[in-house]
Formats: sequence, C-alpha cells, structure tokens
Amino acid sequence: MSVKANCHCGAVQIEMSHAPDALLECNCSTCGRYGAKWGYFTTDEVTVTAADGATSFYVWGDRTTNFHHCNTCGCLTHYTAADGAESDRVAVNGRMMTDRKLMDSLPMKYFDGRDSWSMVDKLPVD
Repeated sequence: MSVKANCHCGAVQIEMSHAPDALLECNCSTCGRYGAKWGYFTTDEVTVTAADGATSFYVWGDRTTNFHHCNTCGCLTHYTAADGAESDRVAVNGRMMTDRKLMDSLPMKYFDGRDSWSMVDKLPVD
C-alpha cells in the first residue's frame, strides 16, 4: 500500500512505498520549532515530485540534514541527508500525509534532541 503526502498548495508531492511503522516527534532546536512528525524511510522507498525551483532546503549545525520546504506555501515536507552525509534516510513530515486517519493511527515515538539525545516516553515540558 503506497502512502501519499503533499504540501498545502500541492507543488510538492511525496509517495512512500508503505506507511511508516511510527511517527517520531523531536524537540531539538530545529524540529521543536517545525512541529513535524517524522516518518522514516530509505531513499528507494520515497519518491518526491516537485518542479525545478519548487523547493528549498535549510541546513544547520553539523550540516548533515537538508530540511526541505515548498517555496510557494512554505510547508516543511521532508528531510534528506546533506551532500557528504553517509545516509540513505529520508524523513517525511507525517503532517503532510493525505490520509489523516492513517497519520492519527500511527504510534508516536519521542526523541529528546534538546537535552538527553535519547528516546524518551514523553518529551519534557518547559
């Protein structure tokens, strides 16, 4: 069963070969601001379709992750490994999934990227 996702305006279309096992929420300095719920895949499990120039990406810190967003509506759609990073991981923002019931049914995991850099049962509240 393939799963589809897209930004608000539809300029960025994503198709995943299957649903993720779970979604992950992270509170690091970047993800905590984005509010994304990440589903993880390998590059061969995801197809991103967007016209040339339809997306831009933001890279910060250790310069290993490119956070992609739509240049029209601004939605954060996915992230990929930056050039030189040895990873075939693609994370898709579950909030972009077209099947909202599927997104809501997936188990949530939490990663404390702000303090402990570990999986936790619940993210700390400020």
